[in-house]
Amino acid sequence: MDGTAAFLGPEGDRAGRLPGATRGDAALAVVGRSDCGRSSLVRAGIGTLCVMSPVNLETLRLFLHVLAATVWVGGQITLAALVPALRAAGTDVPKAAAHAFNRVAWPAFGILVLTGIWNVVAEGDKGPAYQHTLMVKYTLVVGSGVTAYLHARVASRKAMAVLGALTGLTALATLFVGIMLAE
Repeated sequence: MDGTAAFLGPEGDRAGRLPGATRGDAALAVVGRSDCGRSSLVRAGIGTLCVMSPVNLETLRLFLHVLAATVWVGGQITLAALVPALRAAGTDVPKAAAHAFNRVAWPAFGILVLTGIWNVVAEGDKGPAYQHTLMVKYTLVVGSGVTAYLHARVASRKAMAVLGALTGLTALATLFVGIMLAE
């Protein structure tokens, strides 16, 4: 690269170059917006060229937390949707799929707990409403983990269904409360 920053054309369909940008400048054209705050590099007829936020530890922390939540929650939803088809493929197929899922789900759950602790430390005390919401999230996290653990160990289909549903519901509720905390 010659030290130019890429930008989008007025229709968002063609890339161009902005001469004079220094090597390593990260830029993104915000077409149709007239202002992007102090990060504005240049205003032209095509829109406003804005410098992207830097990648830092906060970015990494939030990325890992969201990625792990995607695996834990999204994987449960996907696996639940696949169970009827897996059963049709063979009586042992759902169990094999669940064991395969557990190989990625439990590490994701561990990453969720670790990055969750990191989130609390990084965010600090935000008052009583935040603390109360955080306690609700802790309860849901424990509920999701315990019900998932029990779900994997029960023998009866009824208990497996009930615990699977509780695991999914507590995982979704945890995700929802996590979004409340991020606001």
